[in-house]
Amino acid sequence: MKKLMIAATAGLALFAAACSNDESDFKDNAEKFIESTEVESQLGTTFTGTSCTEPAKIEAGQTFTCTATAADGVTWNFTAQVTGDSSYLITDAQPAG
Repeated sequence: MKKLMIAATAGLALFAAACSNDESDFKDNAEKFIESTEVESQLGTTFTGTSCTEPAKIEAGQTFTCTATAADGVTWNFTAQVTGDSSYLITDAQPAG
């Protein structure tokens, strides 16, 4: 079982000038982040078909979840935690089941 703790920034450079991100920005960014080469290098596989929930609110400690399919066809579950107005941390990543 592999665990992953990677800090990520919610919002691409496009959102950097915004006063704050909304819940959908966290969802969208996490989906892209999980499919990134950074996560691939940490977990040793690529991911596709990523789908995340939105955090209930943008507040430190709020969690949201994602699922993604690894290159071998196995579904993985990810848990992310909001750490600030524009940041989150992937606190857990493991194959489903």
